[in-house]
Amino acid sequence: YPSLAPGHGAGDVLAALRPYRAARQLMLVGHQPDLGALASHLLTGSSALLPLAFKKGGVAAIAVGALPPRTAGVLLWFLTPGQLRAIGGGRGARQRVWPWRMAAWHG
Repeated sequence: YPSLAPGHGAGDVLAALRPYRAARQLMLVGHQPDLGALASHLLTGSSALLPLAFKKGGVAAIAVGALPPRTAGVLLWFLTPGQLRAIGGGRGARQRVWPWRMAAWHG
């Protein structure tokens, strides 16, 4: 999928995803700045309006009604690598009580 390679705009990526438009869930993995620009496009319709600042190993969940989206998406969650380590109890995780309940993620 050449359109999913680094350096392609959100429009190219969404066009490449057309065969998956019936999918209920889809996971994309990428690098900055392309991934942040794609997230912005899914959330606002503009790649430049709200680029998410993903750190290496960061993850976000964005709900959209259709591919390509016809309306703004919804940011469900956006986690840094440190937050993921804390959730998983991995090495270097700080002991902290998070303000949300894990059960809500499995709804």
